Amino acid sequence: MTTNDYNRQAPQTRSKAVKLTPEIMEYLCVPTKQGASRLLAYFTLVQSAVESTTSYTPLYGRTFDMEAGQLVISITDLAKKWNWARETVRKFLDRLEEFKLLMMEKLDRCTLMTMNVEWLDDGYPQVFDVPILSFEMPQHLTDMMSNWLAGGITDDVLLVEIGETVRRFDDHGADVSPHLVVALQYSLIRQLIYKWSATPNVTAASPDKLCGELISEIFFSLLSGNWNMWLDLLKSYSPHISSVNSNLGAIRTPAIISDCRAKLDSLFKHLNVVFDQNPL
Repeated sequence: MTTNDYNRQAPQTRSKAVKLTPEIMEYLCVPTKQGASRLLAYFTLVQSAVESTTSYTPLYGRTFDMEAGQLVISITDLAKKWNWARETVRKFLDRLEEFKLLMMEKLDRCTLMTMNVEWLDDGYPQVFDVPILSFEMPQHLTDMMSNWLAGGITDDVLLVEIGETVRRFDDHGADVSPHLVVALQYSLIRQLIYKWSATPNVTAASPDKLCGELISEIFFSLLSGNWNMWLDLLKSYSPHISSVNSNLGAIRTPAIISDCRAKLDSLFKHLNVVFDQNPL
């Protein structure tokens, strides 16, 4: 399988791709006990590598030029960034090296890392560039969502119905599921906007390219595909739903939670939406 790393702010115009086998994806998708997900940690390294400047002066050591796809890392810095133990970071990087996703060269108090990134001129879609799908939410799910937004039903009850909806609509195989999920989530967001937005504008029935990218980044990368945390994120925009026992705070670091909300805020700004009550 080939997956492209996508970064909207990166100055490079060439396509970049990383090849991830089913074995690698299975490893990266295993949930972590705390801090960043493995998948997010890996994509962070890829993004840093493709954005690195061409020269670097280590805190201790020499100045040298780096090739495309290289970066200098510190185990301590990564441990703080991902909220992992230093030993966990070491084992993770060693495993990525076993998968041939990167190579490491030990330097004085730091490490030169070369990511296995392909620089392409064409031929691969962006990792978060999902097809824009139309999705008409079933009336019974619309009613349940409205009840949930009013605090009338629990997350678990709504999640059961969401799961059934995805299974009923996913008639084209596993590869379609992520695209359908994004379309479904956008429909949920539209209903959230309709109920609590202070602005009268009507959002489009289908997500545009930027909405699809933002939803994909939040759900699949930052939240590792966890629906409970996705609903917790939406709760912070709804004054009638209690955020007690939030899964976000228990499983994700404050920095990741902040990133999730910043990206969702960007989506609302893109849609020209203003809420009656600021997020908690």
